[in-house]
Amino acid sequence: MEDQFWSENEDNNKVKGYLSEALIENIRKRIKEVIVPQGVSHIPSTIGTPKTGKLKANKWASLFGIYLPLIVLDLFWDVGPSNHLILFNIGALIQCTKIIGASSVTKEDPNMFSQAYQTYQHSSNLLFPNIYITPNHHYAMHIPEHLSRWGPLNGVCEYGGERLIGLLQKFKTNSLNGAVEETIMKKFGQFQRLQQVKPVLGVPLNESPSLSLNQKILDNVSYLQLLKHLQNSHPQLRHYADLPHPSHSMFLQNLVCQPP
Repeated sequence: MEDQFWSENEDNNKVKGYLSEALIENIRKRIKEVIVPQGVSHIPSTIGTPKTGKLKANKWASLFGIYLPLIVLDLFWDVGPSNHLILFNIGALIQCTKIIGASSVTKEDPNMFSQAYQTYQHSSNLLFPNIYITPNHHYAMHIPEHLSRWGPLNGVCEYGGERLIGLLQKFKTNSLNGAVEETIMKKFGQFQRLQQVKPVLGVPLNESPSLSLNQKILDNVSYLQLLKHLQNSHPQLRHYADLPHPSHSMFLQNLVCQPP
């Protein structure tokens, strides 16, 4: 089991401070075996691969609050100094996660968090001597004070701000000073209007309607001709792009089915 905390560098020399591929693959295997109820963020079985990318905050909370507590003993049950240390490391981080995510706090929680985080820091330095300190590590040291002053941190978290930043980053801009602000304002206004008519559209805004094999998008000229023809018998029929659509309104989609 000692080898699972070593990985090989480009010169095929063992370097301490990284989880081995065998251990990471074992973690993925155990994660797939965990069954969680509906509403709990699912952790992808490809965690740790470039394809999966970075986990969002809710998935990190799910990983350390639900998944790891269920699989950690199976992963590191064998007796060994590194196994004991990694259990202390992960256990401390799980305890910190539980305290931060709690809907209520006690007077003892700030001190418990401080002790658990010190255990996490000390064990991390021993297990992973090559790690470097990030601003988040420093910020976490102030959490006990925040808990004492504000209580449960769910009420002062930045989830809303993080979602807004993620949304703004998805907007395509030309990166020109003076034009970026205008583009973002226009895109954000369009998104707000789409949010307003979301129940009318019936399609989640983060998903694009999938086309079946016999469907195609109608070109604009043909679409306008068809819309004008149909409006002779259905004057209330609207152009699909004339947003926002009033509730219970009718609009013509720009998708048509081709004969098989």
